[in-house]
Amino acid sequence: SALKLSFLTGVGLGLAIVAGTTLLWLALSLLGVFDDVNKLVGELVGTKADQGKATELTDLLGLGTVLTFTTVFAVVNTLVVTVLGTLLAFIYNLMSALVGGLQVDLVED
Repeated sequence: SALKLSFLTGVGLGLAIVAGTTLLWLALSLLGVFDDVNKLVGELVGTKADQGKATELTDLLGLGTVLTFTTVFAVVNTLVVTVLGTLLAFIYNLMSALVGGLQVDLVED
């Protein structure tokens, strides 16, 4: 039960991370942030047209590259959340057996 819940929580977080990263990258691309950064770096470094094509930010951080790293991170995150959630549930059950846990009485008027 704790394993399933931890796994589903990890999958949900992973999907949210991938979707959020995709939307953020698309928003930055549509707003032209990558082009502005390329211009700024070109001005700072002093890239000239006769020196050939400089490496652009979108060449290094294209959508495919970003999604690949994000997916790998989401999978590792899912594994970590699953293991930690299960381990913490196990520790909680051990401690509640040792201490006796909390008793909650519900009274209906």
